[in-house]
Amino acid sequence: ECLVGSEMCIRDSYCVNDRSGLHRNADGSVDVTLSKDAPEDTTNWLPVSDEKFHLFLRIYKPDWTALDSFPPPVISVK
Repeated sequence: ECLVGSEMCIRDSYCVNDRSGLHRNADGSVDVTLSKDAPEDTTNWLPVSDEKFHLFLRIYKPDWTALDSFPPPVISVK
């Protein structure tokens, strides 16, 4: 079953993580594309609908001090 509609069932992917085989940028960062339409390379793509949605970042660290050195992700709209 699709999360956001049958036309978007190009792949069963509703999350990305360190085991997703994501393509990294030269500086080690990762760009994730969230869009209704699939890009040519879907490796770093998560399907979303045109409707409102919630974006969550889940971080597993041993304690809260880990967040002192963790930069928040940048979200840009194109």
